[in-house]
Amino acid sequence: MPIGRQRLILLKGFFKKVFNMWLPKDERRLLAYYFVKIKAPGRTERFNYVELGKRLQSIFVKLLEWLGGDYAKNFKRFMNYSDRIKIANDALNQRGFIILIPHQHDSGVIIVELNVKGYDLGRKYSWWWTRTGLLFAEYRHHWIVVILSYIAGIITMLLVNLLTKGD
Repeated sequence: MPIGRQRLILLKGFFKKVFNMWLPKDERRLLAYYFVKIKAPGRTERFNYVELGKRLQSIFVKLLEWLGGDYAKNFKRFMNYSDRIKIANDALNQRGFIILIPHQHDSGVIIVELNVKGYDLGRKYSWWWTRTGLLFAEYRHHWIVVILSYIAGIITMLLVNLLTKGD
């Protein structure tokens, strides 16, 4: 096998491992929100789809709605969010992070219980500093840390030269 092909296979395996350790964006946001609201494993909390749909909106959509938006577009967007919430909740339930309990009377409300596994992962996703550290904790002995350290050293050297230029 040629060396170039071996490197390609190694890189493909590396990127597959990197991207498999992250949940999809909707699941990450919901799990982090469940962690913040429930605050303890084993407790249940009631959520409605409108409240959860706001968690999936990007800041740009919120800005457009604040500036004024069309009701039909907002309703269509809400229906899309409710489908995304159902899919993300089902995936989190299948992975064993949460337990979904349907509400007895209202179909737009769900009851969520956070497992210990979901609590730990929700804690990691709820704070941006921990989210960025997940990648480095996974690959702390990998070659990428050496490359990032080298780049950080170059940037630091340039900053020192820039700041001491005035002397």
